[in-house]
Amino acid sequence: LGGFLEQMQREQKLIMHCGEVQQDLEYVHKRQERENKMNKGDRSDPQLMMLDELAEELQVLHSSCLLEHYPHWKMDLIEAEDVYIQSPKALSLCVSRLRVKKLE
Repeated sequence: LGGFLEQMQREQKLIMHCGEVQQDLEYVHKRQERENKMNKGDRSDPQLMMLDELAEELQVLHSSCLLEHYPHWKMDLIEAEDVYIQSPKALSLCVSRLRVKKLE
């Protein structure tokens, strides 16, 4: 009976591992899909549109010399796009951080 239980446990671990691999593959596929859309210029995702609006706002402030306190705003926007590709859910936090830096 002990051998049977050990075999069941091994099979359960294998099933769990296969499920994790499947989730990892789905994540990679979705990430690549987001990156490909961005590379093609497709910015129709509402989160990217929000980021684009912020970029416009920052550009206007920069043109008016009102962002001297925030010299790295363009780099932060690029980083925000990378955050979107990796995890769209985290983008709202990143945008909030950019808005705070804009006000400082």
